[in-house]
Amino acid sequence: MSMREYREKLTIEARRVRAFLESRNSMTDNLFSRFPCGACGNSTDLLGKWLCELGMNDVEYVSGFRKKSSHAWIECNSFLIDITSDQFQDGLGDVYVGPTNDFHRSFSNQRRSVPELSRMLLEIYSEMRETLTSQGR
Repeated sequence: MSMREYREKLTIEARRVRAFLESRNSMTDNLFSRFPCGACGNSTDLLGKWLCELGMNDVEYVSGFRKKSSHAWIECNSFLIDITSDQFQDGLGDVYVGPTNDFHRSFSNQRRSVPELSRMLLEIYSEMRETLTSQGR
């Protein structure tokens, strides 16, 4: 798969996860009731686990701080995947898949880890997985 095709696949899957999470806005779900605001960590873990399940390699959860805000996104090979940057005035839109940029570099003390699902995310992930699988890829 070429890098262009890989980026397109990442973009498609990021948009699918984002659409699923947006649909939770209308549900009584405290974790995503104000999505995307305050939901970047949980959203990033869900996206990261989904990408791993699809066989994507080198999926990393990245988080950092800027002033009084924190933010999280996925890095996969040479791409950043961010499905919640639109919560910031200088964000890059609802779904960003691309190279490192000034917005993401503005978050300091960046930490990297493997995407993990907390107990409270397991049920949501199961529902998301079922929904996305039934919609086809």
